[in-house]
Amino acid sequence: MNQSKTTLQDVLLLRCLAVISLVAWHSYCSYICWGYGNSPLDGVYCKIFSFLTPDANMPLFTFMAGYLFCFLLRKKQKYQEFKPFLKNKIHRLLVPFMVLGALTNLTEVNRNFLPEMFYGKPSHLWYCLMLFYCYIVCWLIEKRGQKYNIVAMCVSVAVVIAKGKGGLSPNVPFGLFLPLYYYCYFYIGYLVFQYKENFLRLMKKYWIAVFLCYVAFSILDKSHLILIHSLSYIFLLLFAFNSGGANSVKLSQDKLLTIVINSIAKCSMGIYVFHQWIIWNITRPEFLHNFIHERYIIFPLLCWILIFMLSWLMTHLLTKYTRVGRYLLL
Repeated sequence: MNQSKTTLQDVLLLRCLAVISLVAWHSYCSYICWGYGNSPLDGVYCKIFSFLTPDANMPLFTFMAGYLFCFLLRKKQKYQEFKPFLKNKIHRLLVPFMVLGALTNLTEVNRNFLPEMFYGKPSHLWYCLMLFYCYIVCWLIEKRGQKYNIVAMCVSVAVVIAKGKGGLSPNVPFGLFLPLYYYCYFYIGYLVFQYKENFLRLMKKYWIAVFLCYVAFSILDKSHLILIHSLSYIFLLLFAFNSGGANSVKLSQDKLLTIVINSIAKCSMGIYVFHQWIIWNITRPEFLHNFIHERYIIFPLLCWILIFMLSWLMTHLLTKYTRVGRYLLL
């Protein structure tokens, strides 16, 4: 989310899709995993989001970060010196984790501030800390030989397979378990960009097999298969966005759509920060649980649309008119 600017259209499209689908997932969490919905459609919602957002699309966000990092590090020759790189990631990820993580933790219902901060889990801002670790580890190992990054990726793959989806536990000081769980997605994204032509050539040949694999694992929805499920989903999206042909040309010529896509991508960090904070708090009060239960179609749909728009607007205004907003949310 909190990435450097780029002209990669596939990254812009993936980022928009990821943040829109994440807001949708949290809007339906009352029926999927929070236990408030108890509606006739709970099972249907679970299946739909298993298909559309494997592991809440956290693997997709992490894959994109590694993909873009390779583009910047290798193609653009950015981040060649460690100290400026470390300073950049402290400002763009670690400070938002500490500041926004503390603020959301303090203002969200039923949060436990100090213990959650110690374990790297101040509400949903855990992701910034995890991504900070991934960037630093990847940079350091890349400078000492790619083979060690392959080893780190394989260790992370083993952790994902053993743990299954839901990488926020167990509690480990400073959130050190989080990058161990997600690093494989980050580095696979890095490798896919590095060997992008080969990747696209293979996908063109085997995309039907990958699609069938994705559908099968979506139906099975087994925790220990989440790695293959998520990667097949990500590979299909990336292949689709890189093989659009005439549709891609039309998209680039549609000025209004281009403005919207660029704006959503630019505001993705702020949308991520605000949407979950709002949804969490409005779904906590017990007097609303009956409404959530009875309005199981209209409530999550309105929640998705209205909170996405509100989060987008708040981010746009804060980043346009305040220095603090630009520093923390861009």
